Amino acid sequence: MKATVSGLALVLLALSSALAKEVPLSPSQLKNLGIETAAVQSASERPLVTLPALVGPARDSRVVVIAPFPGTVTDVTALEGQTVARGARLGTVFSRDLLSVQSQLAQLQAESKVATAAAERTRLLANEGIIAGARAQEAEARSAALRVQVEEQRNLIAAARLDGARAGSYLLTAPAAGRIASIDIEPGASVEAMASTLVIDKSDKLWLEAQLPADLIGQVKPGAMVSVGDARGKVIAAGMTVDPRTRSVVLRAEFPASSGLIPGSAVTMTLLAPAPNDTLSVPTAALVRVQTKDTIFVATPTGFQSVNVNVLGKNSDTAAISGAIEPGQRVAIAGLSELKVLVEQD
Repeated sequence: MKATVSGLALVLLALSSALAKEVPLSPSQLKNLGIETAAVQSASERPLVTLPALVGPARDSRVVVIAPFPGTVTDVTALEGQTVARGARLGTVFSRDLLSVQSQLAQLQAESKVATAAAERTRLLANEGIIAGARAQEAEARSAALRVQVEEQRNLIAAARLDGARAGSYLLTAPAAGRIASIDIEPGASVEAMASTLVIDKSDKLWLEAQLPADLIGQVKPGAMVSVGDARGKVIAAGMTVDPRTRSVVLRAEFPASSGLIPGSAVTMTLLAPAPNDTLSVPTAALVRVQTKDTIFVATPTGFQSVNVNVLGKNSDTAAISGAIEPGQRVAIAGLSELKVLVEQD
């Protein structure tokens, strides 16, 4: 360790007479200074702002399995994370209310059958003048009312997929193909009518939610590109009403399942904006402040040249810049503090 430090000191001393913007270095000096480089690239986008965001499933692809009748859960066959087909059996519920509705339907069907026959008879008698027409109308009205009640009970039962093996039981089934996101029931538990029992994600796409500062309202529109590391997505909604507490609006972006993001995690999301012509991209690590100016060190045949640049936007990984450099040139991304010392010494 002492030998390395002494060698670095000798290198810095030997280079102390270097020109203010030109730092000549030999291959051995490059190695001792620990300098690494990266290529300059053309850029069509620039980082606009970086925001903390939360990852979650896409709400427009999430469906809920509803319990149509109150009852007791007798079994749950689904597992969280499991992929299921539409109509797949997920669990079973026993319901006294279902039994009651089925019994009422049978009774109403019998009454409706009798009422329909009675209405037909009274209509014949009324047509022959044996009874008043009003009696026929009353009989027809009762028959019609019973038909409506029968239809209502049928619709109630139709909302449940009956378990043919067990009276009073109905099956919980998947309304769409997808992946089980959550299970809100367990065997032996009670469930209320119209309560959520399971949640299914129909697709693996993800939504990211962030708070966009009020001063950027109008600058970020649906379709704008965003990034999280190497993953890319797009803005799907940007609010217009400012929250007085946070002075921000809700921003949502959509990412594909292949992005590798994990629901429930917190990430840093960068909003991207179109960049002017001749914009270049370099690693953010290539930037350093030299005499209050943003500077990069461009590799030359004999060392490095310091070049002042205009930073158009940056995040933790990439910076969009403009300046007197060309795509393909290489810039220092490590050892910048040593190069800065050499430049500022002159």
